Amino acid sequence: MGNIGKFILVCMMFINILIAGCRITPNEHNSMKSTYEKVNALIQIEKYDDAISLLERKSNQSNDKESQVLIKDKIAEIEHIKQNFSRYQSGNELYKSKSFIAAYDQFQLIDKDTKYYNLAQKKKAESINAIVREAKASLNENQICVAIGLINKESLQNIHEIKEINNVINSDYFQKLDNQIAEMIDKGNVDRAAICLSNADKIGIQNTSILKSKLKSKRAQIENEEIEKRTKILMEKHINKLENTIESRKYYAKSLEKKLLLEGFDIYVSVYGDYSEILLLKYVLMSRPLVYQLMSDTKFEHDIREQGFSKIYFDDENGNRWVWSVNGTITELK
Repeated sequence: MGNIGKFILVCMMFINILIAGCRITPNEHNSMKSTYEKVNALIQIEKYDDAISLLERKSNQSNDKESQVLIKDKIAEIEHIKQNFSRYQSGNELYKSKSFIAAYDQFQLIDKDTKYYNLAQKKKAESINAIVREAKASLNENQICVAIGLINKESLQNIHEIKEINNVINSDYFQKLDNQIAEMIDKGNVDRAAICLSNADKIGIQNTSILKSKLKSKRAQIENEEIEKRTKILMEKHINKLENTIESRKYYAKSLEKKLLLEGFDIYVSVYGDYSEILLLKYVLMSRPLVYQLMSDTKFEHDIREQGFSKIYFDDENGNRWVWSVNGTITELK
């Protein structure tokens, strides 16, 4: 801030104090004056939080309403300066990290009524130069999508240097851009292609409708391929699970036959059905009491259900047959 600005700021401060002086005691007046001098000194060295804290303490100590109004207005003024200071600092950090577009946006936000405005204008110009420099370098390397991604901000479109690059792309690089986007689409890089097309629209590149149609078709193709791929995987998993289930049921039948034989029952156990879902027990001495005895074994019924058998047939090899169903009923078949 220049000397004239400082003089005006001090004058305004004293005018505000004098206006309120009619209602402020001499001691309060002197205290306010001292506080404002300290606050302005802190503002000069950009210690805005300290200045606000000082004013807040003064407000809490004062019982005078006029003083509190003046302090409230001063705090609002410092908050406004602080906000712009923060934007300026953020812009500088972004510029140092070579995020020139984001830096430009931050400098663009700085208000005219603060000392940071003129500083921001210089940094905006530097940011634009850096953006133009990077865009030209990308064009020289035939990275046209990168170049238009750098200059696609709406706020940049009225800048002379940016307009020149747009004109160059439209006249000298359009075919290369067309080929690059088409290559992205052919390779399945649809997201990159979509971003490039979007940026091309923002800077006024014409005749992209064919590419958009091609991109749409490619997206649909990729989505269909993904659906087919997922369906195939699910089918393979289902088939593998089914095959494992069938083998498990066959193995269970053999294990059950061995177990029954060890218990003194010469029962032949087998499975049948498309998915080996039916269990058949054949025993020449099979009878209704034996069927009920077998099915009263809770572990046996649990194993049957766990294997997923839908029915169990008990056959005495003489034409008598009983069937157990998953609902737990036993029926004699005539």
